[in-house]
Amino acid sequence: MTEQTRYRVDPGKKGLLSDSTRKMLIAFTIGAILAGAAVAFLMFRAADDEDRPPIIVRGGSLIFQSEESGTPGKKWAAKVPNKEWISDHDAGKWVSMFEVTFEGPNDCSSAYTPELTVYYKAAAEKEDIVSFQVLRQPKNQGNNKMETVISGAGLTEDNNAANPTLTYAGTANEILRVDYKRGPSTIASCEAPTKVTIKPIP
Repeated sequence: MTEQTRYRVDPGKKGLLSDSTRKMLIAFTIGAILAGAAVAFLMFRAADDEDRPPIIVRGGSLIFQSEESGTPGKKWAAKVPNKEWISDHDAGKWVSMFEVTFEGPNDCSSAYTPELTVYYKAAAEKEDIVSFQVLRQPKNQGNNKMETVISGAGLTEDNNAANPTLTYAGTANEILRVDYKRGPSTIASCEAPTKVTIKPIP
């Protein structure tokens, strides 16, 4: 008997596993892999369990303040020098949305939005207008956790107080309006608010 004849499988006999059994094992293996990945993802998310402080926007010299006065906030850190700022909060929860509330003469309704733009009258005598975006971005290339970013040039951080601030030193005392997304292609506005509270929602 040759080696080829000795180990040849008889085509008339079925293998050890039926087609249905093989398919079931494949499905079970794929399910176990996906379940393991989901558990690992949830454990990673659970490590980021600290609530992020709200951002308070006020007129005067435009101020982005971390947390309400009287409650300690988080320091600001430059993500891109003189362009993008983040709260120094590595353990902060993922940011899925912002809850935005307004105070001022126009009684604007609160809103949930993924991003907003604050327009500020920086110099009354020149009618200069500057704008700053509040949006979500991945933390970095190796970590896709979404965090709050304030984008716009000319802000100066002050991390010495209990409520750290980003300030734009204009001379007017007026927030002109806040634009925010209400859908994929819908923009809403609140005119002339005196205070804007931006609460990150996980």
